[in-house]
Amino acid sequence: MKNFKVQVDNHQAEFFKQLMDRFDFVTYEEVDGFHEPRVYPAADFEIRSEKDRAAQAKEGMGKVRTKVSTDSEEKRKMDAMSDIRDVISQIDRMRSR
Repeated sequence: MKNFKVQVDNHQAEFFKQLMDRFDFVTYEEVDGFHEPRVYPAADFEIRSEKDRAAQAKEGMGKVRTKVSTDSEEKRKMDAMSDIRDVISQIDRMRSR
């Protein structure tokens, strides 16, 4: 069963109740207004001073970063492109019917 949150204007609430009563697949519950807290996914970020950033940058300068490109990654990209082409061709066939 799926749950939905619905807001209805006060002057249309009675109509909404009557409408929901007519559906045999719906159960509803009238609740007082409620407030859901907002979730900020970036709430775990870290604030650093300029000194810390400079020190971290100096540490990182000695490291050599290389791009790792494997054959499997290239194969996966090619497979994805062929899948996209297949879907587009199926859509074109459906349109032509």
